[in-house]
Amino acid sequence: MRVVQDIWPQLSQCTDIETKLTFYWLRAELLRRLGMFDEALDFAYIGEDLARQNKSHFSMFTFWTVLGTVYMQRNQMEQAESCFQTALSLKDKLSVTEQKSLNTAYARFAILQQQQQQKRIPEALELIDESIQSAKEHQDEPHLIQSLAIKGNILKAQGKDREAGEMYKKALTLAQKHQDRKREARLLFRLAECYENVDEQAFETASRDLFHAQKRLEKERSLLDEEL
Repeated sequence: MRVVQDIWPQLSQCTDIETKLTFYWLRAELLRRLGMFDEALDFAYIGEDLARQNKSHFSMFTFWTVLGTVYMQRNQMEQAESCFQTALSLKDKLSVTEQKSLNTAYARFAILQQQQQQKRIPEALELIDESIQSAKEHQDEPHLIQSLAIKGNILKAQGKDREAGEMYKKALTLAQKHQDRKREARLLFRLAECYENVDEQAFETASRDLFHAQKRLEKERSLLDEEL
């Protein structure tokens, strides 16, 4: 954030519009992550207006996604839904490469639908299925892991433990492939929860694997501490 603040006074002299838009997005996103939601909204709206004036559809999409996420974090669900719908309405105007970013919007919109009324669950599942399909088409396995896990969470919230377990297992296989230890441990925990009351043997296996995954994660953290 400090780097962005240091560069900001020079931004008015910048003639490249894409550079300006990138810094507006970066500042809005960093403010969002810091929990400074009012400031994040201000910069995102200014950036979106600048993007619209210059017909930069991808930047418009990214700003509406940030806005939707901020409103969701503030529990302003109607505003969040409107922002995500606006973002996704731009999908046909994005290039093939830019469409990889659709995964984030689909996933966050699905979470929003899940957090709202139970009757929105079918819509949430439809959105997360689109996110899964998009991640597969673009060979974006990190986002695919996230989307599969979110679908598992939605199914689990409905009491569909076996179906949720299948989603977690698919996500787990990919997490292990990428040696993502944090997600591996988190997914094994979810998997154990799914099997706890339906399959004792599978529950014991998942619990044992979780123990070993936690040990690997602790070992990696210890090695990192030693290097530091």
